[in-house]
Amino acid sequence: MTTIDQILRGVEYIEENLNAHLPPQAVAQIAGMSPWHFQRIFRAITGDTLKQYIRGRRLTLSAEKLLGDKDYQIVDASFDAQFESQEAFTRAFKRMFGETPGRFRSKNKGLVPSRKFCINKDFLKHLNQGLTMEPKITELEEIKLVGVGIQFVGVFSDKCDSEQVIPELWNRFIKRLDEIKNRADDCTYGVVDCFPTDSKEESDEHLVYFACARVDTFSDIPKGMRPIVVPTSKFACFQHVGNNDQIKDTIKYAYGTWLPNSNYKRIDGAELEIYPKTESTECKSGDHCNFEYCIPLGQ
Repeated sequence: MTTIDQILRGVEYIEENLNAHLPPQAVAQIAGMSPWHFQRIFRAITGDTLKQYIRGRRLTLSAEKLLGDKDYQIVDASFDAQFESQEAFTRAFKRMFGETPGRFRSKNKGLVPSRKFCINKDFLKHLNQGLTMEPKITELEEIKLVGVGIQFVGVFSDKCDSEQVIPELWNRFIKRLDEIKNRADDCTYGVVDCFPTDSKEESDEHLVYFACARVDTFSDIPKGMRPIVVPTSKFACFQHVGNNDQIKDTIKYAYGTWLPNSNYKRIDGAELEIYPKTESTECKSGDHCNFEYCIPLGQ
């Protein structure tokens, strides 16, 4: 049995007992490790302490129940999540989701990107083989882009369709790449932003993705394309190595593990995918690729 298999045994035990007391000794015993060794390896592999992961999963489960069952009471959620009081539960919930349980429920919206997803084997393998767990923090000057876009549903929604619509968008864009004049470099860029809706609330079910090239000026924009300006901002850039269908794991790690444990906050603004010239067009269609995934930061 590999180390990843042992970690997964511990995770399965956690999932089966989220509403019960979960001492590290019990989880480690199921995994076949000493408590010290299990917790050390768990954090090294996932970026979370065991306590952080368990609390995050409990809060996420509580949020799902609050949205899915109108009769489920907040006081019940606090005890199911193993908090000593409703007040302690409310404080932890607000830290994770940005608002109190009552307000979260009343808005009747999908879970925000900081939700703690359940670890699986493919995700663990990607963390260890295809992702820089500590991103490069960098200041990027204003970027002028020209490209085409499409609306899609993000990875934190059960209706996610990004793996279908985004590769097709890249296929169409690459065929027209030579039409773009005044290119500033040989890279191509993916831009993820919120799609304007009548609601003031952002949702992972209302996102827009643009396939772009960087330009020096916005003169002579090809028909059917549009200009996009990404303002100067600080970004956390994760190096992604893997297939198109593994991008969701990079995004989940960035938002579900790294960001909550960092000293940074995600600010309003577009996310960037930066593909170097050396990457073939097949990268956008699902084959092996290497690029930077960057999220805008503030403190």
